[in-house]
Amino acid sequence: MEEEDDAEEDNHYRQPRRREYANGGDMYKIKAEIPTFNGNANIEGFLDWIYEVETFFEIMNIPPDRRVPLVAYKLKGGAGAWWNRHQEELRLKGENRVRDWTQMKALLKVRFMPADYEQLLYLQFHNCVQGGQSVSEYTEEFLWLQVRCNLFENEDQQVAREIHKDQEIL
Repeated sequence: MEEEDDAEEDNHYRQPRRREYANGGDMYKIKAEIPTFNGNANIEGFLDWIYEVETFFEIMNIPPDRRVPLVAYKLKGGAGAWWNRHQEELRLKGENRVRDWTQMKALLKVRFMPADYEQLLYLQFHNCVQGGQSVSEYTEEFLWLQVRCNLFENEDQQVAREIHKDQEIL
């Protein structure tokens, strides 16, 4: 049994991966895989894909040296063609191919996200008002934008910003 588990761990291209977790004598099996990405997703779809990839790495405890090949395997269509061309261009220049997930993720963001995405998102956050939305709809939008903007406001800062918005409207 242990030999089979070791063989599965060694085969990092096998999808979906399975991991067992012990919790107080109970065993849990998790079946997970990285979703494919073809480059045609909208911005939110792309960011959700990045989140799923990183969650997969953490849950499945993927070693850093296996991350880039796993993600590269899941790039299809235009995204796969772009990645292969990028890696080939590096090889032709005599430069090292990308082998670090952080570097790969940065390259993917440059390629598949608009350059001004963060500015647009921050403006959307700054201009977020309840308007005709219910309180729960407004709160959901506000919290989603806050997370996407990577902002950490304490409650006093949130209240001050809302009071300032109300004063601008008057």
